Amino acid sequence: MTHSRMYFEELYRSNNDPWGYDYHWYEARKRQICLALLTRPHYEKVLEIGCSNGHLSVYLAQRAARLLCIDVSEQAVQLASQRLEAFEHVTVENRKIPEDFYEQKFDLIVISEVAYYLTCDELDEFIEKLKQALNP
Repeated sequence: MTHSRMYFEELYRSNNDPWGYDYHWYEARKRQICLALLTRPHYEKVLEIGCSNGHLSVYLAQRAARLLCIDVSEQAVQLASQRLEAFEHVTVENRKIPEDFYEQKFDLIVISEVAYYLTCDELDEFIEKLKQALNP
Protein backbone atom coordinates (compact mmCIF):
# COMPACT_ATOMS: atom_id res chain seq x y z
CA MET A 1 0.00 0.00 0.00
CA THR A 2 1.45 3.36 -0.94
CA HIS A 3 0.05 4.81 2.29
CA SER A 4 0.60 3.01 5.59
CA ARG A 5 -1.97 2.28 8.29
CA MET A 6 -0.35 5.11 10.27
CA TYR A 7 -1.20 7.58 7.49
CA PHE A 8 -4.90 6.79 7.85
CA GLU A 9 -4.77 6.66 11.65
CA GLU A 10 -3.29 10.15 11.63
CA LEU A 11 -6.09 11.40 9.37
CA TYR A 12 -8.73 10.17 11.81
CA ARG A 13 -6.82 11.30 14.88
CA SER A 14 -7.34 14.92 13.90
CA ASN A 15 -10.78 14.59 12.23
CA ASN A 16 -13.61 12.04 12.58
CA ASP A 17 -14.68 12.83 9.00
CA PRO A 18 -11.50 13.55 7.01
CA TRP A 19 -13.26 13.35 3.63
CA GLY A 20 -16.29 15.40 4.64
CA TYR A 21 -18.94 12.72 4.09
CA ASP A 22 -21.26 14.48 6.52
CA TYR A 23 -21.15 17.94 4.94
CA HIS A 24 -19.81 18.07 1.35
CA TRP A 25 -22.61 18.23 -1.22
CA TYR A 26 -20.57 16.21 -3.73
CA GLU A 27 -20.15 13.37 -1.21
CA ALA A 28 -23.94 13.26 -0.77
CA ARG A 29 -24.38 13.27 -4.56
CA LYS A 30 -21.77 10.54 -5.02
CA ARG A 31 -23.55 8.44 -2.38
CA GLN A 32 -26.92 8.96 -4.13
CA ILE A 33 -25.43 7.89 -7.47
CA CYS A 34 -23.77 4.83 -5.95
CA LEU A 35 -27.02 3.68 -4.36
CA ALA A 36 -28.99 4.39 -7.55
CA LEU A 37 -26.61 2.20 -9.54
CA LEU A 38 -27.34 -0.89 -7.45
CA THR A 39 -29.27 -3.33 -9.62
CA ARG A 40 -31.39 -4.83 -6.83
CA PRO A 41 -33.37 -3.39 -3.94
CA HIS A 42 -31.91 -5.97 -1.54
CA TYR A 43 -28.79 -8.15 -1.34
CA GLU A 44 -28.13 -11.17 0.84
CA LYS A 45 -24.43 -10.65 1.57
CA VAL A 46 -22.63 -7.32 1.03
CA LEU A 47 -18.99 -6.34 1.52
CA GLU A 48 -17.99 -2.69 1.78
CA ILE A 49 -14.26 -2.09 1.42
CA GLY A 50 -13.03 1.23 2.79
CA CYS A 51 -16.05 2.00 4.96
CA SER A 52 -14.39 4.99 6.66
CA ASN A 53 -16.69 6.34 9.38
CA GLY A 54 -19.66 4.29 8.14
CA HIS A 55 -21.62 7.01 6.38
CA LEU A 56 -22.41 5.00 3.22
CA SER A 57 -22.59 1.83 5.33
CA VAL A 58 -25.82 3.02 6.97
CA TYR A 59 -27.52 3.09 3.57
CA LEU A 60 -26.03 -0.24 2.52
CA ALA A 61 -27.21 -1.80 5.79
CA GLN A 62 -30.78 -0.97 4.84
CA ARG A 63 -30.40 -2.97 1.62
CA ALA A 64 -28.50 -6.00 2.93
CA ALA A 65 -29.38 -9.08 4.95
CA ARG A 66 -25.72 -9.19 6.06
CA LEU A 67 -23.17 -6.42 5.66
CA LEU A 68 -19.46 -6.66 6.34
CA CYS A 69 -17.62 -3.32 6.44
CA ILE A 70 -13.83 -3.13 6.49
CA ASP A 71 -11.31 -0.33 6.79
CA VAL A 72 -7.55 -0.16 7.29
CA SER A 73 -7.87 2.42 10.08
CA GLU A 74 -8.78 1.17 13.55
CA GLN A 75 -10.14 4.62 14.39
CA ALA A 76 -12.38 4.54 11.31
CA VAL A 77 -13.59 1.08 12.34
CA GLN A 78 -14.50 2.41 15.79
CA LEU A 79 -16.39 5.35 14.29
CA ALA A 80 -18.24 3.11 11.83
CA SER A 81 -19.06 0.61 14.59
CA GLN A 82 -20.62 3.40 16.66
CA ARG A 83 -22.63 4.69 13.70
CA LEU A 84 -23.85 1.17 12.82
CA GLU A 85 -24.50 -0.21 16.31
CA ALA A 86 -28.28 -0.28 15.74
CA PHE A 87 -27.85 -2.74 12.86
CA GLU A 88 -27.38 -6.23 14.30
CA HIS A 89 -26.69 -7.71 10.85
CA VAL A 90 -23.63 -5.50 10.30
CA THR A 91 -20.04 -6.36 11.20
CA VAL A 92 -17.21 -3.82 11.03
CA GLU A 93 -13.61 -5.05 10.95
CA ASN A 94 -10.11 -3.64 10.71
CA ARG A 95 -8.51 -5.20 7.61
CA LYS A 96 -5.92 -4.16 5.05
CA ILE A 97 -6.48 -5.09 1.44
CA PRO A 98 -5.37 -6.98 -0.51
CA GLU A 99 -3.55 -9.10 2.07
CA ASP A 100 -6.41 -9.30 4.62
CA PHE A 101 -9.08 -9.98 2.01
CA TYR A 102 -11.84 -12.50 2.70
CA GLU A 103 -12.11 -15.99 1.28
CA GLN A 104 -15.91 -15.68 1.14
CA LYS A 105 -18.51 -15.03 -1.53
CA PHE A 106 -20.57 -11.84 -1.66
CA ASP A 107 -23.55 -10.73 -3.73
CA LEU A 108 -22.36 -7.13 -3.79
CA ILE A 109 -18.94 -5.60 -3.17
CA VAL A 110 -18.68 -1.83 -2.80
CA ILE A 111 -15.18 -0.37 -3.03
CA SER A 112 -15.03 3.14 -1.65
CA GLU A 113 -12.06 4.79 -3.37
CA VAL A 114 -9.50 2.45 -1.83
CA ALA A 115 -7.90 1.18 -5.02
CA TYR A 116 -6.36 4.64 -5.46
CA TYR A 117 -4.00 3.89 -2.57
CA LEU A 118 -2.72 0.55 -3.90
CA THR A 119 0.46 -0.08 -5.83
CA CYS A 120 0.09 -1.67 -9.28
CA ASP A 121 0.99 -5.12 -7.89
CA GLU A 122 -1.45 -4.74 -4.99
CA LEU A 123 -4.17 -3.61 -7.40
CA ASP A 124 -3.62 -6.67 -9.61
CA GLU A 125 -3.81 -8.96 -6.57
CA PHE A 126 -6.91 -7.13 -5.31
CA ILE A 127 -8.71 -7.49 -8.66
CA GLU A 128 -8.03 -11.22 -8.73
CA LYS A 129 -9.37 -11.62 -5.20
CA LEU A 130 -12.46 -9.59 -6.09
CA LYS A 131 -13.17 -11.88 -9.04
CA GLN A 132 -13.12 -14.89 -6.72
CA ALA A 133 -15.24 -13.23 -4.02
CA LEU A 134 -18.18 -12.04 -6.10
CA ASN A 135 -21.12 -14.34 -6.73
CA PRO A 136 -22.40 -14.45 -10.33
